[in-house]
Amino acid sequence: MMANVPPALQAPAQTFSNKGLHPLFLAPTTLMDVGPLGVIEAAREVGYDGLGLRLHPSPGLPYHPVVGDTALIRHMKRALAESGLGVLDIYSFYLEPATKLDDFLPALSLGAEFGARYALVQGADRCWSRLRDRFVEFCEQASRFDLAASLEFVPQRDLATLEQTLQLIGESGRSNAVICVDPLHLARAGGHLVRPEPPSADRRADTEVGSSGRVCSRDPRLSCRPAY
Repeated sequence: MMANVPPALQAPAQTFSNKGLHPLFLAPTTLMDVGPLGVIEAAREVGYDGLGLRLHPSPGLPYHPVVGDTALIRHMKRALAESGLGVLDIYSFYLEPATKLDDFLPALSLGAEFGARYALVQGADRCWSRLRDRFVEFCEQASRFDLAASLEFVPQRDLATLEQTLQLIGESGRSNAVICVDPLHLARAGGHLVRPEPPSADRRADTEVGSSGRVCSRDPRLSCRPAY
């Protein structure tokens, strides 16, 4: 029996992913009240291929501090190594009017240490030019740690639609900027996954399924490109 993990996720270890299928990753938002060790254990028990880690606080959501806790970091690395799970992305980096980008550096550095590939970003700033400039700076920061900035639109935030997100990434000119698509947010924003233009070769796809879990697809055939 796993401590602090909901009964629905207390299942015998098994592998859901098969050859030819996209890998499955557990988002920390699925178990918001569970600490990082519990999330790792849940991902292992249920059979995910990997997971995301919340290393920076998100407004209004539970947060279990990791940065600076050397004992916890050591236990997390051991748990990941023993489980064979990989870390896909780190959460969450909000670009707000008062954001100080240097505050993100410790979490980005630790994310790279865990082997993450993506840093989830959301735009919460009505000033488009400031949001664009901050996003460019964030991408530059992330590139120092070999991380891509995975930009997620959310209808209740200022960066609310797929079209806005594509525009922001286009204006940024950054090669390490990708889009995270949550189908629930896409539907609420009135968007569509199928677009007529062919995808750009330097864009990758993240797909987040609702708030119950995350399915990450890196299929370059998706014309809609790509965390809370």
